[in-house]
Amino acid sequence: MDQTGGPQTSLVLNLVDKANLVVAKEGSGDYTTISAAVAASAKLRSGTSRYVMHVKAGIYNENVQITESTKNLMLIGDGIGATIVTSSRNTKDGSTTFRGCWRWLHWSGHDVSEHGRATEESGGCPSVGSDLSVFYRCSFEGYQDTLYVHSQRQFYRNYDIYGTVDFIFGDAAIVFQSCNIFVRKPLANQKNTVTAQGRSDPNENTGISIYGSVITAASDLKPVQGAFKTYLGRPWRKYSRTVVMKTSLDSVINPAEWLTSLIWHVYCANDLGAETLR
Repeated sequence: MDQTGGPQTSLVLNLVDKANLVVAKEGSGDYTTISAAVAASAKLRSGTSRYVMHVKAGIYNENVQITESTKNLMLIGDGIGATIVTSSRNTKDGSTTFRGCWRWLHWSGHDVSEHGRATEESGGCPSVGSDLSVFYRCSFEGYQDTLYVHSQRQFYRNYDIYGTVDFIFGDAAIVFQSCNIFVRKPLANQKNTVTAQGRSDPNENTGISIYGSVITAASDLKPVQGAFKTYLGRPWRKYSRTVVMKTSLDSVINPAEWLTSLIWHVYCANDLGAETLR
């Protein structure tokens, strides 16, 4: 439902009221860091039923890893711009993309902002390899390599993401629905590419699908967008596959749409006049 109310919002509020653990930066909850709460949940819970953590408003400067031993974990924040997880890891300091500020394997998230403070360098930001993972009303803000959709089945709804080069990349079977995708100002001489899908085997059932969303320039790029080329994507692996359907594309997208061509489709994309599958 919409972000102002309705069944989904009521469900989330009900889950917050019944949260198993509360994380609060100022000390009013069970733990002051997300990492400590995740570690504690492994000892406190029994079975694999949904385990809910409410992360209250605040700025959490930490690198969180949710491993395979943690099943069916749900993190609920207090909203985009309220509950913020931030990190400055990047490749220059020796961090890898795979071990970023988040590494999720079995979880879902609601109303959380993740900020990668790696400036314009390639950063180690969220890496998601959780099957049936769901992100609802979250925001990921980075530059190059903002979100590593590593593997498995993933769903993002009412979600904001910011980046420059390959900022949605990986080999998951992933759907973005009703999302806002903001292209930022890159480094000099860089080209922006929204996606870099990594299917390496033609038999894989993976790909990036963007449906009913908006792809537009962020505030830092808008005044100078004519100085930088922006593409919907490029192939990261031999059998790369990306579909953009019923999505608004403004003038920030280069008329060529794709940096190079493998398996790319745009269907009924607004504003660029894309009327057919191609």
